[in-house]
Amino acid sequence: MLNYIRLFASFMPWSILAWVMKTNIELEYKTIIWLLLITFMVCLNFRFLKVGDPVAYSNIGCFIFIFINYFTFRLEFPMQYPATLCYGLLSSAALTSIVLKKPFTINYVGSNIPEEKKKYLVFIFINQIVTIVWFLVFIINATINYSLGYTIEIRALSFLVIVIGILASNYLPYVMRKYYRN
Repeated sequence: MLNYIRLFASFMPWSILAWVMKTNIELEYKTIIWLLLITFMVCLNFRFLKVGDPVAYSNIGCFIFIFINYFTFRLEFPMQYPATLCYGLLSSAALTSIVLKKPFTINYVGSNIPEEKKKYLVFIFINQIVTIVWFLVFIINATINYSLGYTIEIRALSFLVIVIGILASNYLPYVMRKYYRN
């Protein structure tokens, strides 16, 4: 569960950056805040980056691109819908990990699970289902952020969807294991 809370925490810089970018703060201060946020994200996700987690890379990569785009390329869609772009990229990473039968959620199960257990078909199947849950979380949030715009209420709704994903990720494996044992 702690790893999923870390995943949740790595979305917090997005809200801070969105607020910072809408203020009249000077570019130098925006850049300093962005560097602090990116450092926070890398430190928080270092373990996942080390194992090649596609969601951690997608989240941080998109965070970097959105900031750079704001001052250089000025592409319209990323400037108008940064959360939609990020959630779309995250859903693509989740879907790719499902198709490749290497569910990204295996990286989040914790270090107390032996490596040989991570190769069991049942374990992989459970993680495929949990990864599908996260794919749905990312698609729902992409749709919400694209359709409804960016407000505090929408941000809260997006976080609620993420919390539901965390709870499902934590309890779904127990339910599935119990069902499998019966």
